[in-house]
Amino acid sequence: MDTNVFGGTAVRRASIGVVVLLTVAAVAGSAQASATPTATPTATPTTTPTAMPQDQLAAQKVPVLGSTTLRQEMDGTKTKATLLVNGVRRIPGATVLYYSAGLSEGARPEDWYKFTSGATDRNIAISSIGNVRLVDFSGERIYTPLHEDDGGTDGTAMTSPYRSWPNFEPGGTFYTFYAVMPELPEDLDSVDVLVGHGDVVQNVPISDGVMEPASLQVEPIRMGEAWPQIDQAAAASSLRPQDSVRPLTTTVANADGTVTQESTDETTTVNLSSDVLFGVDSATLDPSADQVLQKAADAVNSSAGSGEIEIVGHTDSSGSDEHNLKLSRRRARAVARALKPLITVPGVTYRISGRGEQDPVSGNDTEAGRKKNRRVGVVFGQEGAK
Repeated sequence: MDTNVFGGTAVRRASIGVVVLLTVAAVAGSAQASATPTATPTATPTTTPTAMPQDQLAAQKVPVLGSTTLRQEMDGTKTKATLLVNGVRRIPGATVLYYSAGLSEGARPEDWYKFTSGATDRNIAISSIGNVRLVDFSGERIYTPLHEDDGGTDGTAMTSPYRSWPNFEPGGTFYTFYAVMPELPEDLDSVDVLVGHGDVVQNVPISDGVMEPASLQVEPIRMGEAWPQIDQAAAASSLRPQDSVRPLTTTVANADGTVTQESTDETTTVNLSSDVLFGVDSATLDPSADQVLQKAADAVNSSAGSGEIEIVGHTDSSGSDEHNLKLSRRRARAVARALKPLITVPGVTYRISGRGEQDPVSGNDTEAGRKKNRRVGVVFGQEGAK
């Protein structure tokens, strides 16, 4: 097992805990920081942002509570984007994260597409500038964007809209965005901001009230012009806000990703890749599956308490819903038959089910995503968990 991650995403906690203040001009060029935050911009609120002359824009002081750098690829040789956290604000029934982002000087306008605007979905995390979450490490909770109740099944994510992303702007200028998160515990005075693949801006202080002046975000807003306007009524009446609060999950994977283990303080899920267990469209275990099954059994035997072990089959979206559901159930039964003789924990019972393509962990539009979705999960309670 090689990689420790939180919330399904690799995390490295940055040593950024100091509140600094940068001018817009300093952000784009060489920066001089003040240790004491000052007031946010004082321009008159407008319905839509109006471009501010460069000399006035440079004079605007913007609170910067921390920063991190995102890279198109992890080797650091590709396009870079810098993300600045401007504020975490409590509002009735919710929390607003304000942040800004910009490409490095000289970056091409089309490079924005490499950092897509997709915010974190409640089920699938997209690695991008728009993928932002709040993390309470002490409370072991992750907060993802709320969804506005628009009459549909899943609602609309309460984040900066796609049209607010500066897809045709060159590097060197910062733009401001937002994400509305669930209400944070009253006794929490700071929180970590998790971005993209797992970059962390640490110990961001929590304040009250929306940031002003505010403008309806219908196009890109340059940092310092205004803050995105927040629909506080929609935030207070969001769709199933409990779905946007998740337990902090530790994930461990082996080198080739065929076995991943996700743990909270109460349960563990060991996901086994179906590509190792079975042939294409088959529910007959391959001889090569023995080693993977033993790893799952070892995880159960080392930490499971007496109780129920659930074995759940999953597929990608290839084929019909009915076929995928039946295949996932058959694969779950095959894994259960093979695992039972290997598990030594006394007093356990088994529940076997298949979910077909209903619970993807990645997108089905690429082969890499489909491969992640083809899996059998072994779920069990931690020994001593309440």
